[in-house]
Amino acid sequence: MVCHDEPQWLTGPIQTPGRAFVLPGVDGVPAVSEGVMVERPRVVVLIPYRGADVHRVRAYGAVRAQADALGWDVYAGDSGDLPFSIARTWNHLAALADADGRWDVAVRWAADVLLADTRSLRRAVGRVRAYVRPFDAGVRLTQAESRTYYRTGRVPRRAGPAFFGGISVNTRRMWDTVGGFDPRFEGWGHEDRAFIHGLNLCCGPVETCPGRAVQLWHPRPPRGSTDPYWGRRRANLALYRAEIKSLSTPAEWAAYVAARPAGPRGWICPDHGDDWDGSCPYCPDFVGGVWVGRDGREVTWIRR
Repeated sequence: MVCHDEPQWLTGPIQTPGRAFVLPGVDGVPAVSEGVMVERPRVVVLIPYRGADVHRVRAYGAVRAQADALGWDVYAGDSGDLPFSIARTWNHLAALADADGRWDVAVRWAADVLLADTRSLRRAVGRVRAYVRPFDAGVRLTQAESRTYYRTGRVPRRAGPAFFGGISVNTRRMWDTVGGFDPRFEGWGHEDRAFIHGLNLCCGPVETCPGRAVQLWHPRPPRGSTDPYWGRRRANLALYRAEIKSLSTPAEWAAYVAARPAGPRGWICPDHGDDWDGSCPYCPDFVGGVWVGRDGREVTWIRR
């Protein structure tokens, strides 16, 4: 899996890989217990991002600026799947962060959501036991309000219920216990529902810190759209209902994680058959959404 080739300022990591991190309130002060230096948790920020249009690019720029200011390593990008897969991107970014040194706490941060005050996030990182949402209220900006924010940095005072997703703080123990995200979820929709189901079974309910999340405006396809990213919601919901929703104990969840595929569902090459798992030996080159065979013909692959 690959990240898109983007400028260094856009993709990260931007901090020194593998450096020690300290929790809020004790920055710069070593932790000493009976004369022994205690290693602080490594905190990383994971942002799934592809940049499909100018509105998402601008929203990501604002999110990235807020994340960079916190001083933690930031990893942004995607798994390279078509369509863009949120589930596999979370797994990809977690592994990418691990390559620079094992992380202990991950802030999973949507590329279109800000915090009205990042102190709520620092509090969440300082208190997390498994999974903490660093806000208990949210506001979705209109296009005009988003423009105002980009120009002035101000957001409306109103607030509604907290979003289901957006930003969360996850411990490594929880991530490993839940097993990350099921890679069979494609596009967007219901992958977080499955993840939270595993959290509730194995680690306890979602905790929250007082705070306000702000979702920046970007266009969305109309209901019933055949857009490949948004259009996977129905199939994802069917997967959740068929294989995940009925799980009711930690043992059942562990068995499900052990049995599910480690990677995405395979591809079937129409010309050469078989399930080559996305890498047919006769169609080696990937170009613009199709595979190009050795004879130069374009071969459209089909999901299994």
